[in-house]
Amino acid sequence: MVRFALAIAIALLSGTTSAADVQKVLGLWGSQGGPWEGYIEIFGPGSPEPQTVALSTRWDAVPDHSIVTKIETFTGPDRETSAVTLMFEDAVQGDIVTPYFINGKQRDFHFSVVSVAIVDETHWTTVIASPNGQEIYEDRPAELRYVRIRNGNVIENTKDVRFLDEEGNGDYERRSFIRQTLAPE
Repeated sequence: MVRFALAIAIALLSGTTSAADVQKVLGLWGSQGGPWEGYIEIFGPGSPEPQTVALSTRWDAVPDHSIVTKIETFTGPDRETSAVTLMFEDAVQGDIVTPYFINGKQRDFHFSVVSVAIVDETHWTTVIASPNGQEIYEDRPAELRYVRIRNGNVIENTKDVRFLDEEGNGDYERRSFIRQTLAPE
């Protein structure tokens, strides 16, 4: 019985985001301020070939990195679309809130920090995921996971989804891959 209670306590603690981890992630994201140029590969459900679109991103933050902003411009062959994302800590839930604005609409996302690995300020990896393991994505219950890797002046970011309904097989499916390089000001 004691082992069972201990196992439950460890499972609950492993899923929690600490304020220090949230602050570390926001600090890393805020420190990548400036213009980044590259592309995004967008994978649709059931589509093995991605759509590749040029992506320009400008990162900025308040001085203590408690609020980070990201302005993205997606440039495809027939249109250009921009989006704005704010990132900050939800003091009540203890996770990262990312209000996302695109095409006159807003959607708020919440993410827990899964892991943070830091070599130095320009070499690090952050992993965030849907808090409590679930949200609605593509009209289905799912877990979203983002892995962001900075290696000097190159950033790679993946977005994966794992569907939690009876149609899901438990595997993560890629929904996007971003590769960008820090551009001169």
